[in-house]
Formats: sequence, C-alpha cells, structure tokens
Amino acid sequence: MAILNRQRIWQHFLTRDFSSYRYLVGVLLVVFPIYFYGVYRQWNANQDRQKVDQHAYIQYSKEIATEFIFRGDHNRMPLYPALQALHYSSGESDEAFFREGKAVNVGLSGLMLIGIALLWWRIMGPLSATVAIILTMVFVYPPITPYFTVEVLFFALFLACLMLAGYLLVKPSLKLATGLGVLFGITHLAKGSILLLIVIFVLIYAMKALVEHRNIKRLGYHSLVVLAVVLSFLVTVYPYIADTKAVFGSYFYNVNTTFYIWYDSWSEVTQGTRAYGDREHYPDMPAEDIPGMAKYLCEHSVVEDIAGRFTYGFSKNFVDHTLRSYGYGKYILAYAILLAGITYQRPDRTWRFIKQHRWLVLYVALSFVAYQAAFAWYLPISSGKRFLLTLWLPCVTVMFWLTSYLKVYRFHVICLGIMLVDVVFVWSEKVGHYIH
Repeated sequence: MAILNRQRIWQHFLTRDFSSYRYLVGVLLVVFPIYFYGVYRQWNANQDRQKVDQHAYIQYSKEIATEFIFRGDHNRMPLYPALQALHYSSGESDEAFFREGKAVNVGLSGLMLIGIALLWWRIMGPLSATVAIILTMVFVYPPITPYFTVEVLFFALFLACLMLAGYLLVKPSLKLATGLGVLFGITHLAKGSILLLIVIFVLIYAMKALVEHRNIKRLGYHSLVVLAVVLSFLVTVYPYIADTKAVFGSYFYNVNTTFYIWYDSWSEVTQGTRAYGDREHYPDMPAEDIPGMAKYLCEHSVVEDIAGRFTYGFSKNFVDHTLRSYGYGKYILAYAILLAGITYQRPDRTWRFIKQHRWLVLYVALSFVAYQAAFAWYLPISSGKRFLLTLWLPCVTVMFWLTSYLKVYRFHVICLGIMLVDVVFVWSEKVGHYIH
C-alpha cells in the first residue's frame, strides 16, 4: 500500500494537475531561504554605487523625485528611476538611497519570481517547473538582484512581452492586441531594446496573415490587430517620445542604438558623440563624423571587420558569459544537447510539431537569433552577462516546456541531484564575489 501511495504521489507530481499548487508553495518555501541567503551575500559584495550604472540610476531617480523631470540622459529609460523615486526623501544621502533602492530591487525580484514560478507551474507541470525554479532562483538571480539597476525588472517584462505576443500570434484578438501594445510601451520605458522584439512580432504576424488568409475581410481584421498593437504602444510612450523629438529631433533617439552601436570600442564612444554632448542634445559635430550604418559599412570590410566582430561577440558570450558563468551555463548546455538528441532521434515528431506551430516557432527562433546577434555586436562597446541574461527567462520557459512536452523526467531528477552538490561550489566561488 505504501508503494502504491508513493507511485500516486509521483504520478501526480509529473502530470499537469493544477490542484498541486500546494507543492509549489512547498518548493518556494524551501528555495526562497536559499535564494535570500545568496542575495544577502551579494548585497555585501555590492557596496560601491559607482559601479555598473548604479550611480547614474540614483541621480536619474533623484532628478525625477525632486524636479519631476523624466528626460534623463537618453541612455537609460525613465520607468525604473520613476519607481525608485517613489521612496526618495528630500535631503536623503546617496548612500541611504542606494541601500533602500537595493532593498526595493530585492522585493521586486521576489514578487516577480513568484509570478514566474506560477506561470511555469501552469504551463510546464510540477517537475519541469521545479527544476526551472531552482535553477533560476539559486544559480541566476542571487548575483544580479541586490543592485540599483533595471535588469531584474526588464527581464520579467521581456518574458511577458514575448509570451503575450506569441499568444496573440496564435489567437488574434483586438483586446489582447491593445494590452500587448501597452505592455510593449511599459517595457520600452524600462529599456529601449524591446523595439527589436516589436519589429519581429509585426513582421511575423503580417507574414502569417498574408500567407494564411486571402480573404479581404480576414486580412482587414488582422490589419486592425497590428494597428491596435502599434497605436496602443505609441499612446503609452508618447509623452516621453514627444519630449525626445522636441529636444533631439527624433522620436526614438537613444545614444546606444543611434550612435554607440556604430563604434568599434568604448574609447571611440568617449572621443566621439559623447564628447559632443549626445546625452543633452544632438551632438554638435561635423555631419561626416557622426556614426551610422552607412558610414560603418563604407569604412569596414565584411569579412575581417563585421564578421570578426560578430565572431568575437558570439564566442565571448558563449565562453565567458555562459560556460564560465556563475553556475547556470552547464545546465542550459546539457538541456540543449538533450533536446537536440531527442530531435535527432524523433525527426518525424519534431517536424510535425514545427509544422503545426510553424509561425510561433519562427517568431521565437527569430527573436532569439536577433537578440543574440544584437548582444554579440554590442559587446565591444559594453560587456557583461546582463545583456545575454535578457534571454534567460524566455530560454528556460521554451526549453523546459519542451522537456515537459517530451516527458523528459529522469533527466530532471539527475539535474536536481547535481544542483544540490553544485550549489555549494558555485556559492563559495561566485556568489558574493561577482560584481554585476
């Protein structure tokens, strides 16, 4: 009888039985103390507010709180500083505001991780979700959470945008399209790099509508869906971009995407447009010296310069920011190899799945490739794991949903066992010593 009971519990844990949310509570009660201990260690390591843009975010937040000016330097966006400005007290020291801001980030991170855990539990099933939760909360988030920076907030918003856009691609709805546009706008106000995802979504949705619907009435409806996304996005961001247009002459002016990506190094940036005040106004310099795509293509060779820059970026992201990361790299690599092996062994099932969900697969794949390429390209200007970790939550969501779909259970159990041992090594060597 005891064996039968254990088998029932195990089967219940493997299946998507949504009454099993009590198990999720148990998992979080176990993992959160471990997570907060890692955050505490990293908190003590992060005592210098001058590092990793923290000082810039502190000044931006104070500017919003005291002068109600949201313009900023057009390197950072206003949403996160506005949130931090809510708890700023007039005359408060930067050091005290820095500590409070880190605490706010820890609180935001905890709330968002609970929401992400609920999402994963709902779409993956308990076992896959448990491994994803532990991997994220133990090996990824503790070293990046106690900072006065936007990344933790942006990562969650980026996942929400990607998933909601994917759902809209499968089940079009004007109401959902409007909500997606607002979400895109909020995310853009957190970090400007969401624009690439918007372009990819509109492109794939338009292709799907043109290929699958020849009826004028249906094409008209899908045009309205795209229009609803774009218009609600523009309405959400309009107060900010209108001010940008008035000061800089372009609605989507951002020093990173307008100028910096067309330099080869940070030293070129400091000697180029930044030296001419690109964060206060459009740089006052000769037109032939202002960087841009056309100028870059004319001055650089395709093979040696452009291909070499991509090669450097991809290799550094893979070696330094994945394999030599603070613990998560080997697990993602192992699951990627596992899924590749299953795809090779079951090609008929794989192609059937791709054919059935071809537009969703194309949208997700193109998003991953485009952002990987963008991060690789930008790496000579600004390095660090924070760019690549933008894709962490989407990557885990896709990969672990596939393992649940393919019923890969034993591998999860093996990884859980390895994680229990690995966490001791990772935290002794990485957490508390890593500067984000």
